[in-house]
Amino acid sequence: MNLQINQTNEEEQLYGQPRMSGQNDKFEIKRPDIKNKLPKIVIYIICIFFLSAIICLSTLNKSTHDLEGIWIRLPDDTSFENMKVEIRNDNGILEAEICAAPDGSSRAFQVGQIKWNDMKKNGLTTFTFYDLNEKNSGKASGSILMSNDKKTIYISHSINQGPGRGDYQIWKKVK
Repeated sequence: MNLQINQTNEEEQLYGQPRMSGQNDKFEIKRPDIKNKLPKIVIYIICIFFLSAIICLSTLNKSTHDLEGIWIRLPDDTSFENMKVEIRNDNGILEAEICAAPDGSSRAFQVGQIKWNDMKKNGLTTFTFYDLNEKNSGKASGSILMSNDKKTIYISHSINQGPGRGDYQIWKKVK
């Protein structure tokens, strides 16, 4: 069999290289079969999405350790400046116990008393809780917003009787 190389510009454009005469005139370009790969790509994307969602939710639910520790109250419109609370996680139950009470507050708050209880995380840096109020007339619901550096918390609550002293508090983390 005698083969000759026929180099025409037309054939080079069609096939990308010169054709050998005597070859089968049917030339097929094999392309990857995208139809078979598409379902795999979609499955990978869905798996990555669900894995990311699971990681985010587990982080949201378990990252209360930044709130745990000893916090000191900064000056405000009350006499409770320098009060200290220790926030503890006891088997998933967060509560804050008074560990130091300023001199003028001994009639309202005592060391060892639970100041905040039923603390629940409802966002990456937000919590809700019940606050023992100054008049011991019940508990006020409140919310905590933690700063990005995790060293300051901002507390707001309202007592059932309406706005009052200490409705907005700032606490700094001691340890």
